[in-house]
Amino acid sequence: DNQRLRLGTGNDLEIFHNNDNSFINDSGTGQLMIQASGLRLRNYPEGHTQVNCQDDVVELYYNNSKKFQTDSDGVEIFGNRLRLADNVKAAFGSGADLQIYHDGNHSYIQDAGTGSLILVSNQVVMQNAAQTENMFAAIENAGCNLYYDNVKKFETTSSGAEVFGELQMNDANSHIK
Repeated sequence: DNQRLRLGTGNDLEIFHNNDNSFINDSGTGQLMIQASGLRLRNYPEGHTQVNCQDDVVELYYNNSKKFQTDSDGVEIFGNRLRLADNVKAAFGSGADLQIYHDGNHSYIQDAGTGSLILVSNQVVMQNAAQTENMFAAIENAGCNLYYDNVKKFETTSSGAEVFGELQMNDANSHIK
């Protein structure tokens, strides 16, 4: 313990162990480089992989389960969530034109770029936070529906629109054709 293996003219690289931990200490100029055809870091004594570097792939593990991997297309995340703290934005596009974030009070999908924000689906449904009531539904080749308290109040049809319940028009210049 506490003996140091020192390398370099100015003892720039040290390898040592104190009573509790082991160290590779590079206090010189430049970078510490580890060159190998592959590199795997495992915890002791369980031997669980924590980092695996092979060829052009880097993998990160939690409790011996892969959670992150680089590949030729970018990165892949394994697991069931990607958690970002409040006010941290997931930004998309070269100019970060599309942003998705939560500010601690409200959640946002913000399109600040040129063009339109386009949702592509054969059916788009907006529900309440509890996912127990529809608020809006747009269905391919079947129209759009608006709901109040999960009861359909307005529907577009092939011939126009249908109102369910009372229609109030408060403007004296309003006309129905």
